Parts: sequence; structure tokens; C-alpha cells
Amino acid sequence: MLTFGQLVPAWDSEYYSFLMCQNIPYKTYLKSKVYLMMCSVVVSLILSLPYLYFGKKVMIILLASGLFNFGLGSYITLFSGAYNGTPLKLNVKAKAFENTQNYNLTQFLFTLPKIVLPVVIFIIPNKFFGFNEGIACLGFSGLLGLICNSPILNLIEKVYQKRKHQTIASFNKK
Repeated sequence: MLTFGQLVPAWDSEYYSFLMCQNIPYKTYLKSKVYLMMCSVVVSLILSLPYLYFGKKVMIILLASGLFNFGLGSYITLFSGAYNGTPLKLNVKAKAFENTQNYNLTQFLFTLPKIVLPVVIFIIPNKFFGFNEGIACLGFSGLLGLICNSPILNLIEKVYQKRKHQTIASFNKK
């Protein structure tokens, strides 16, 4: 989810300008990307079911983390994609690890909140009230993201709209 979401417009960089002149609302484009990230969270949760072997506590942590990523993490990741102006050349025959052109400091800085925020949301209630409350706050933050999905998506859309021409210009550089 982190890798896909922070490179959202870059995946479409080869035909992004064409995509932007179509009669597709930007919000629909962004929703499709969010739903794809949410599907990856569900698949990851299903694949993590064998961790139940290690106990209920581990599985509860995974479920709360999955709920956070499903509800809030996917929007944070999508937001970080708005600031990615480096195109991905998907049609170029290259070795898998040669495409390092898309890694930059901005993307790294946007990765930090996606990693640190769920830890902070868990640790603060865990320290003062206990493990169950920390897990509950982590899960609740994901539910809050789901409940507020429309306003959050509207804010993200505004950022993408504001940066649309910058993104098109950076993708069209040869």
C-alpha cells in the first residue's frame, strides 16, 4: 500500500495528460486508487491469518493495524502521492531494481507519518490506560477515517487539483 499509494500519479505518468483531459472527475480517479489500496489491506489481513498461531494478542494487533491502514492509512498514502512529480517508465526494459529515479526525500518524509502515526496512536493510550485501550484507539482512528472519508477525499482532491498542472509538466519532461 505504501509503495503503490505514494506513487499514485506516477503509475499513470505515461498517459497522465490524456487522462486529465477525459471526462472523468478527479474524485473518481482518486477513489479508484483508494479502493485499490483498501483491497490490498484486506488481502494482507487475510494473508496474515496464520499469525493466529502466535496468539490472539498478535492477531488483535494485526486487525487494529489493518483497520488503521484501511481507514486512515490509505488516505495518508494517497495524499503523499500528490507531491510525487517523478514519472515511472513502465514500458522501459530494465532490471527490477534499476528504477531508483522515483525515490526522493519528499517521499521519504511522507513515509514517516505513515509509520510513526499508528505507533503514537497506540503508545499514548497504552501507556496511560493499558493495552486494550491502545488497540481500541488504533482501531477507532481507522473507523474515524472511514466515517470521514468524503471530507478527507475532498481535501486530497483539492491538493491534487492544485498540483495537477505541475504534475503534468513534470511528467512531460523528456
